[in-house]
Amino acid sequence: MFQRELISPLHWASAYRELAARSLEQARPNISAIGWVGFIGFPLYYFVWYALVPQAYENLSLRMAGAILCLGLALNNRWPRELRGLFPAYWFFAVFFCLPFFFNYMLIRNEFSVIWLLSNLISVVLLVMLVDWLSSLLLFTAGTIVAATFAYYNGVGNLELLARYGEYLPIFIFALIAGSIFNYKSELLRRERHRAAHEFGQNLARELRPSLNGMRAGMLGLAKFMPDLLRAYQIARNSNLPVPNIERRELVALEGVVERIRLEAEHVNTLFEMASADARNVTIDPNTFSVRSIADCVDAALQTYPFRSDRERQRIVWKRDGDFSFLGNDSLMIRVLMMLIKNSLYSVTRAGKGEISIRIGTGAEENYLFIRETGFGIPAAQTSAIFEGASSYVDPTIASSGGLAFCKAVVEGFSGEIFCRSEYGRFTEFQLHLPAVKRSPLRAVPRVVA
Repeated sequence: MFQRELISPLHWASAYRELAARSLEQARPNISAIGWVGFIGFPLYYFVWYALVPQAYENLSLRMAGAILCLGLALNNRWPRELRGLFPAYWFFAVFFCLPFFFNYMLIRNEFSVIWLLSNLISVVLLVMLVDWLSSLLLFTAGTIVAATFAYYNGVGNLELLARYGEYLPIFIFALIAGSIFNYKSELLRRERHRAAHEFGQNLARELRPSLNGMRAGMLGLAKFMPDLLRAYQIARNSNLPVPNIERRELVALEGVVERIRLEAEHVNTLFEMASADARNVTIDPNTFSVRSIADCVDAALQTYPFRSDRERQRIVWKRDGDFSFLGNDSLMIRVLMMLIKNSLYSVTRAGKGEISIRIGTGAEENYLFIRETGFGIPAAQTSAIFEGASSYVDPTIASSGGLAFCKAVVEGFSGEIFCRSEYGRFTEFQLHLPAVKRSPLRAVPRVVA
């Protein structure tokens, strides 16, 4: 059976898509710039090598094909939604054609001239910079073989000329290996920075939470006595007692200042809770479990979440047209939902498009909650790794993999499961599967657990 899978076209197509998606992540911030450089550079250097510094061989058709492929990269943000899932494969083929295939082919056809030796070496360096080490090795190998074959059947027909490639191959291999090592080191540094940022957020939350709790306690006392103080001031003014004058608008502002400070304190506390969410420190105590409503928890999470603007809140589509009960801790579930909302908002904000939909599904043995965002999506091969914590897989479309590890720990503590389903470039969907409970739920209230 394993051998049948290896030779299955579907198996190889899936492997190609996953490899393409992984290679795309490294270059995604610069794809548009890369595309414009290639779109301009291919025809421009035809003029340079054909008219200004004539070379033995030029091929306008190949250059125009490369320019068209690069234009597709430059306009990647304008691709129709239904085609965006194909973009990783398109990217992988474009890199293959424009770098290892094109430059190796032109090197052979120009009989290893100095100009094309240097050009090919530069293409190897660019290849290593654009994709991960495995992709660069595979693309260079495939590009060299295809270029040599194409050259042999399109004008060279000389094995001795092709054999000369072996003289320069050690130089290209050295550039590949050295660049791949540097890329690997850069990836380790990126992961370390991600982990350090996560730990910094946890430390900051631990240091400031006592002060914040003290301020919240003070607000409770102030809220209790502020109405009496304001009434006493008004009585004193009406009795012409010698008290300082306070403008009417300032009195109105004082009536609401306690509530505003309380809301800001809750907002900051929520940010701290989300920053310090860590699967290693979460405590799942079954003694705190009760039957709760998932719809109530969603309402409470949306009410508590510190949205930065009304527009951000409007990105979320939630209609309470269903419900189910689960056995667990509502405070922990609310934090799980807020963390999933945070990651979804991060993705659609970074993508500059999309929305977040929350819906409920029910079944006989288990019930479901789906949170889907239509931003970037993540590579399908990485959907399980994102729940393994900050030291595992670092994806730029995920706000906090450490927070997702926390979500997994909580949901599994409720005897449930959490999954991530994604189609790269189109959507990412988090699925919570929870055992069905027949008893009536208690009501979940929006609050932040300190």
